[in-house]
Amino acid sequence: MADAAEIGGLVVVGASKGGFAALRHLLAALPGDFAWPLAIAQHRADQRETGLREMLDRAGALRVVEPEDKDLIRAGYAYLAPAGYHLLVARRIPMP
Repeated sequence: MADAAEIGGLVVVGASKGGFAALRHLLAALPGDFAWPLAIAQHRADQRETGLREMLDRAGALRVVEPEDKDLIRAGYAYLAPAGYHLLVARRIPMP
């Protein structure tokens, strides 16, 4: 797996509570072999399960996931910030 620097970049998308339709439209327009990963921050009312990830995952060819701490960024994926959290993207530092 590559980090964002090795891939060439990262597309960052922010949306307010009313942004679901725009996110769905964006994801529907992108091919599954889109060269850059997406990081999505969508404002949500609270932390209860809404099914947002699943709905966005069905919108297009990119796989939509809620990342875990220290997950590597890969092309072909859209990373949705979990409810109540931000996304922090950092360059991977090789271990000696």
